[in-house]
Amino acid sequence: MLFVIAADCYDCNGKSTVNFQEIIKNVMKAAGLCLGLGRIGFVLLTGSSLRETMEALKSCPVNIEDFDAIICNSGSEMYYPWRDMVADLDYEAHVGQTSGSRSYSYIIKPGAKTRKVDEIRQRLRMRGFRCNLVYTRAASRLNVIPLFASRKQALRYLSVKWGIDLSKIFVFVGEKGDTDYEELLAGLHKTIIMRGSVGYGSEKLLRSQDSFKREDIVPQESPSLGFVEENYEVHDLSAALEALGIK
Repeated sequence: MLFVIAADCYDCNGKSTVNFQEIIKNVMKAAGLCLGLGRIGFVLLTGSSLRETMEALKSCPVNIEDFDAIICNSGSEMYYPWRDMVADLDYEAHVGQTSGSRSYSYIIKPGAKTRKVDEIRQRLRMRGFRCNLVYTRAASRLNVIPLFASRKQALRYLSVKWGIDLSKIFVFVGEKGDTDYEELLAGLHKTIIMRGSVGYGSEKLLRSQDSFKREDIVPQESPSLGFVEENYEVHDLSAALEALGIK
């Protein structure tokens, strides 16, 4: 079984908040109460760089080695703390097989005019460039990554690599986040939405007015969705996990 922490906890300036550390601590404690830590793997899934992620984890009351994998830059890079933070080169080759594995991050200056992901993607395709675009860190950065790289694709890769059924993967998110946030809500895995845990997202830069809407992608009600109301204490997370079938 795999617990995936993918809450995009940033302030209005794109800096990591204390909620990030609290969620990690409480999810791991809830895992221990429900099943025991030895039966669960932990993955951190973020749009930040590895350096930024390591910096945010410095004040977290858990060991970096408690994570089985850390996936950075919106799913374009995968590292294993138990192997001295070695990058998974097979994964990089996998996601970059058609468009190359190089990724770029652009800082968005405060007040700068920005285009939505839909518009940028269309302009790039007209020029023959195919890639995946993700606004992250409260819309203060744009990650340009290989076409087949994504946080959801990273989960599929680990599912196959480690032989874990997707239905045994539990993803913990806020009620908003980076522009790839919606992809984490639908699928065979189970998702727990922690309301109130994320203050600033990037969703306003996702799609144009005439594009499809969120409800076209994400089911409003699903047996694979669980909710924690305005809190993410250990007992609240444990109750949400039990409601999704963990006992």
